[in-house]
Amino acid sequence: MDWYSSFQSRQSKCINISHVAGICRESFSEHEILAVNDLLLSNGLHTITVKNLTVGRTIIDTFLTLLNHYQQVYWLSNNTAVPHQVCDLYTCMKKACCLKSGSVGAFESYFYEEFYGDFLIIECTDRLMSEHWYACFEQALYETRMFDQIPVVQLMYGQYQ
Repeated sequence: MDWYSSFQSRQSKCINISHVAGICRESFSEHEILAVNDLLLSNGLHTITVKNLTVGRTIIDTFLTLLNHYQQVYWLSNNTAVPHQVCDLYTCMKKACCLKSGSVGAFESYFYEEFYGDFLIIECTDRLMSEHWYACFEQALYETRMFDQIPVVQLMYGQYQ
């Protein structure tokens, strides 16, 4: 089994809440609220499928604010500016020259030496996943076993449903 197949099989929890159009308590069933809380509090590689970028960001921001548990949240997106209260992983990796190098070793070094997060969110947009360095980033996540140490949440959007 190659690293990619093994990485994909490591996803421990997947939630599809793509029916949520706006964020309010009534948008979620009790089961969904408990499932999202459980996912956000559990180490592992998790996937949340939502309708669009705005809804995904709002859901994560809402639940992380309510939990008030994590000190250093990293957010990987190359789409738009990340929410203000989190660390922009794309910018951090760009400053560390990981993106330019695009090698697995560069990402592994970054994770071991410069990554201090206790929660990671990856916005799995077409644009991000088609970046020349993204496969190496995923491989480094797998090889460093980052998802065994912290929750790693992949936000998937409408086109992946």
